[in-house]
Amino acid sequence: MASRETSRYSQLPDSDLDQDLKRPKRITITVNHSLYTKLVERSSSEGRSISNLASYLLERELEGTS
Repeated sequence: MASRETSRYSQLPDSDLDQDLKRPKRITITVNHSLYTKLVERSSSEGRSISNLASYLLERELEGTS
């Protein structure tokens, strides 16, 4: 997969490359039922999607913010 990404990026002009690399990326993860239930409950109580909540929690954890 890295080779496909590399070849895709090598075809872009530098300005387009910068913009493409900064765009949000989509990932897929698998979580256990208990975690999924907690995500559903919390996302509902906060009025956000599960995806948005998961993204927020990952970003907060990885960037060390509270």
